[in-house]
Amino acid sequence: MARNSHLPAHRRHPLSTHGGVRGAGTEDPRGHHDSRSGVDSGTGFRAVRVRMGSRWNRGFALVIVLWTGVLLSVMAATFAFSMRVETRLAGNLVARTKAEAIAEAGIHRGILALLADAQQARWITDGRPYELAFGEGSMRIRLVSENGKVDLNGAPEALVHGLLRALAENGELADTRQAARVADAILDWRDSDNRVRPDGAEDGDYRASGRPFGSRDGAFLSVSELNQVLGVDADIYARLAPWVTVYSWAPQVDPMTAPRNVLLAVPGLDSALVDQFLAAREAMYASQDAGIEAPSRLPVELLSPGARYLSRAASKVYTVEARGELPGGTRSSRRAVIQMTGDARKPYSIVAWFDSVPEYDIATQ
Repeated sequence: MARNSHLPAHRRHPLSTHGGVRGAGTEDPRGHHDSRSGVDSGTGFRAVRVRMGSRWNRGFALVIVLWTGVLLSVMAATFAFSMRVETRLAGNLVARTKAEAIAEAGIHRGILALLADAQQARWITDGRPYELAFGEGSMRIRLVSENGKVDLNGAPEALVHGLLRALAENGELADTRQAARVADAILDWRDSDNRVRPDGAEDGDYRASGRPFGSRDGAFLSVSELNQVLGVDADIYARLAPWVTVYSWAPQVDPMTAPRNVLLAVPGLDSALVDQFLAAREAMYASQDAGIEAPSRLPVELLSPGARYLSRAASKVYTVEARGELPGGTRSSRRAVIQMTGDARKPYSIVAWFDSVPEYDIATQ
């Protein structure tokens, strides 16, 4: 008898009824044979998983490609924008450099006008603008005689007070009280004593205001030193600076070059007299420009009430201001203080140089 003859019939036949070997059909995880598919169920699940994994990988790769494209597009746009900005900045720098060169050329053109002799057309040094074409741009030049200003060191007290009072009456200072305080503070700054004027300021006042310095008690070294005077803020300085100087040391002003604000500072002169004189002066200058014989004498008798504060002494120091401008609107300004030496080998020297100039028309004020 065979070894396993004692087993039940269904245990003695490991082969399928189809005659195939074991495993030809499929068997589920519980050991049941599936003769319909002919494929092992485990292998089928793996095939499905492979197909699903392949589709997921392709989708993920597509997302990566899309995001990479977006990132590259953003980078390209950013680079293009930065190039446009840098190109614009470079263009602005070139324009700025050209305007600066025109302004500096304007300074030298103004100096040339100061050196003109009697046979050449001379420019008027009352601050009126002269417009000239230059290269692809233009220059605007003004010549200002320092004798036409109030000298912070040489002017008498009445002239200093007169200038501040004129600014107050023109609305450029708060009131005449403020004008008196500023004038006295200026006078206390420049004098050599410690006596305080009625509205002035000496060392104790500066310390009381928290400043680490006192009154100079000496001459102004520059107009910008006004910023240190007690009571002079940035606004007052901007309104006062165009009309004062430290270069003439003169006790008087030149009526032929002094602007309206300075003439109004002269004790004894009122706006009616000043305006009448300025009209006559302008008519004389206009006739000279047109080549017409000028009046033999200017009606300076109009200014006789203030004669003691006026002088026709020739100036040796001038301010030359020049502005260079391009068609696109780019501007640059320069200012130089020029001293005439009278030496043919070196006819002038540059006393001071400024790379920025506030915009104002001294000839009209």
